[in-house]
Amino acid sequence: MNDKEIQKATDNKQIKPFGEGHMLWVPPGYEVVTEAPAPAETQTHLWDYIWLLWNRRWMVALVFLLCAGAATLKMLRATPIYEAGAKLQIERDAPKIVAFEGNDTALSSNNGAGFVETQIQILQSRTLARQVVEQLNLFAGRKAAVAEGPDVLDAFGVKDYVKSFVEGVADPIPTEGSAEDRQMQYRIAAFLASLGIARIKDTGIVYVSYRSPDPQQCADVANALCDAYIRWNYQTKSESYAYAQKWVDQNLYEAKAKLEKSEEDLYKYAGSEQVLVLADNMEGLTKNYEATRQELAIAERALREREFELKALEENKTPEPLIEETRLKGLREQLAAVNMKYDQALLTFGTEMNEVKVLKTERDHLAALITEEEKNVATLRQQQRDRALAEARLAYERAVSSRDSLKQHADAQQKQLVDLQQRLVQYNILKREVEVNRSIYNSLLESSRQVGVTSSLKAGNVAVVERAERPLAPKLPNKPRGIALGAFLGLFLGVGLVFFLEYMDQSVKTTEEVQRLTQLAPLGMVPHVGPAKRGAGAVAPERLTEAQPTSIMAESIRSLRTALQYSRPGRAPQTLLVTSSLPGEGKTTVATNLAIAYAQRGLKSILIDADLQKPGIHKIFPESSCEVGLTEILTGTKTTHVNVKTSIPNLSVLTSGSRPPNPADLLDSRVMRDLLALLSEKFDRIIIDSAPVLHLAAPTVLMPLVDGVVLVAQPGKTPRGALRRLSDKLRTLGLHEKVLGVVMNNARGRFAGEGRGYGYGYEYGYGYGYGAKGGNGLALPGNGNGKGNGRHNGNGNGKVTANVNSTSPSR
Repeated sequence: MNDKEIQKATDNKQIKPFGEGHMLWVPPGYEVVTEAPAPAETQTHLWDYIWLLWNRRWMVALVFLLCAGAATLKMLRATPIYEAGAKLQIERDAPKIVAFEGNDTALSSNNGAGFVETQIQILQSRTLARQVVEQLNLFAGRKAAVAEGPDVLDAFGVKDYVKSFVEGVADPIPTEGSAEDRQMQYRIAAFLASLGIARIKDTGIVYVSYRSPDPQQCADVANALCDAYIRWNYQTKSESYAYAQKWVDQNLYEAKAKLEKSEEDLYKYAGSEQVLVLADNMEGLTKNYEATRQELAIAERALREREFELKALEENKTPEPLIEETRLKGLREQLAAVNMKYDQALLTFGTEMNEVKVLKTERDHLAALITEEEKNVATLRQQQRDRALAEARLAYERAVSSRDSLKQHADAQQKQLVDLQQRLVQYNILKREVEVNRSIYNSLLESSRQVGVTSSLKAGNVAVVERAERPLAPKLPNKPRGIALGAFLGLFLGVGLVFFLEYMDQSVKTTEEVQRLTQLAPLGMVPHVGPAKRGAGAVAPERLTEAQPTSIMAESIRSLRTALQYSRPGRAPQTLLVTSSLPGEGKTTVATNLAIAYAQRGLKSILIDADLQKPGIHKIFPESSCEVGLTEILTGTKTTHVNVKTSIPNLSVLTSGSRPPNPADLLDSRVMRDLLALLSEKFDRIIIDSAPVLHLAAPTVLMPLVDGVVLVAQPGKTPRGALRRLSDKLRTLGLHEKVLGVVMNNARGRFAGEGRGYGYGYEYGYGYGYGAKGGNGLALPGNGNGKGNGRHNGNGNGKVTANVNSTSPSR
């Protein structure tokens, strides 16, 4: 591109200045990104787990082989265990021993739903176990077990897989008692440990099994236990019938005595109280009492009527008018007529007329008659009232007397009836007692006969459906299953151990994680290079870029150099400080190879060892070691020329020199600032290897003096907390903006492969020219479709070309 084309592209904003003496070509539609992108939200992918397992595959394989081998050895060395079983049919049998009318009582308590389960517990009882052990003389001669106590199962030869069948059936092994008793308890415990009792689902059949190294013993023990259970069942029934017979006979005797006593009491009471004679007259007495009650009701009604009449007379109420009252009424009517005539005559004729005088005389006469008649009527009325009152009182007294007489008679009859009823009630009580005692006696008598008949039959409810036979093949161990289970367990434990170690690992794994913790841009990733990749000479990794310029590590260092070239807008950083959070993360390796890469680019570079506590540059470049170091220069003890040449063109090295007592004070001095200013005039690039930031104060002292800081972290080693504390410390000191980014060093396995999209795919189809100044520029390799050295196939979005317009080394 000539000057006119450059000017035209500049006017169209297609060429932008970037750094001193550099012009960066930007195609249309593209922008230059000068700041670190925000960290992307990472999501766990299936490949992450695959790479995690692949990275620790030897651990998984080791655990798998150990478990599978142990299981195989266990199966091969295990003693064959045989199992034989018999089948018992157990039916619910609850015969009626004592039966009353309306109430059935059985002597068996196993009428519930758990009858078969109860019989299983009986089969597992120590009583039957003792019988079988003594009958077959099982586990005899194991005297050592008596002293060993809790290890008796092993002493008897019962292996661990037999113990799993105990499940709480056997009681704890005793530690007290005589030696014979303890030995018998141990033998019973060992027997129960090998015994298996199970109910066949939805049936009344129980499967009795026994396991032992002796196949014949398995069958003998199972059959012996079935026989012992049948004998126990038969004996239990016999004892039950005998007890029932005894109980019935005893209660029958008591019931007979009670019956006789109740009958005697009934007869005595009936004779002494004449209940039977009175009972015959009960109906007549009842009828008489009812008739008396009716007469009493009539008398009470008549008494109320007499009482009403008496009250009416006492209140001056005459029931009938007198005849004299009728005559008196006629006289009053005549007097009224005469008065009317007299009044008319008086008005017509006056008082002197004879007619008037005659009428007056007649009126006076009638008035005298009326007065006399009224006196007669009053006298007669009083006489009539007195006579009526006397008659009414007499009738009332008669009614009261009649009522009282009937009431006394009714009360006497009622008392007689009540007394008779009480006698009958007591009689009926004694009679019912006789009937109940007779019923009990008859029932017990019948039950006594039934018990005798039933006990003579002695029918059992247990039968052997299938007897145990000698097994032909061992039951345990199941070798294929055991080996497969061991292999599966080993694989499970191995994978679980890998994920557990990964969970416990607090180190960073990916660049996204580092970016999220520090808010710093990733500058690149330096892969791990083992001795096999370094060649026959076993070159140290600190100078691998010099010894093997075409290696993957050298290429990653050059990618880091390119990233640093464009890490700051306007000007590439000249003075770089390489540090880390903790020791051992490879900051010296990165600093050394970066200095070599700058020198190979043709830039005059110097590498300064500022790690005054633990220097290492003098070991990497022994040819450059001298008595004059950074310490001597800063303290002014020696003024020898400091530009120490190396075997690498364009590269000088300044070692640390002697160890000072106060490294931070020396590095924070004016002499250090003057030294860096002097070196900036003489060199194109100054690379400073510093101490770790979290442990020492020297790096934070140097950071304000440099153009940029490169942090080194190692995936799988650098703790997340260390990076977090480092970021907080830099922000607190205001030095966070000085950091250009983070380099992931010594990335192994999934950290350097495709784990989350990081890999190195390069096409080595071009030549390398190192140390030549000038030229028309260098085409930088992008993320093209090259053949990757790992599992990464990068599909880049384009190619970036840097054109150097000057013939002098670029800063």
